[in-house]
Amino acid sequence: MNNLNSENMCNCCNSANSCDGTNGISWDREKCEYCGPCAIKCPNDAIMVVNPKGLELPSRAKTERANEFKMCDLCGTCVSACPTEALQMGKIVHNEKEYDRIEFTPSLCDSCGACVEICPQNVLKLNEEYKLKGFCVMCLKCIDACDKTKKNALSLK
Repeated sequence: MNNLNSENMCNCCNSANSCDGTNGISWDREKCEYCGPCAIKCPNDAIMVVNPKGLELPSRAKTERANEFKMCDLCGTCVSACPTEALQMGKIVHNEKEYDRIEFTPSLCDSCGACVEICPQNVLKLNEEYKLKGFCVMCLKCIDACDKTKKNALSLK
């Protein structure tokens, strides 16, 4: 899937190259029965099931705009809903190593805001509850920004 927008920037992470908008989830076309529970259960309406003949199957919600870009936040609900195990949680690759998730350690954070400013999806917010809101696309720019401050409040596990 090509995620480049009209300015040749990635819709996922705003980089100059296209990336996979669902980094971390793999789909096995051979195992998929195009039955649709993944699309129905997806809390972000990020999945549209189209069978091999090009027919769109029912999903939880319909969009009125053609080609509207939906964001996967890697919650794994689709993986749990898939009866054929065609969807699997994959690894996140960073600096040639594989990881499962981004982990936040509040005690190491000095609220410098470097990760907030660099996030292309505006997922990160600075507040006392440390809640993440939005759709993380695993571009890992926040990890790099935090590494530069030598605080390591964000890390890959």
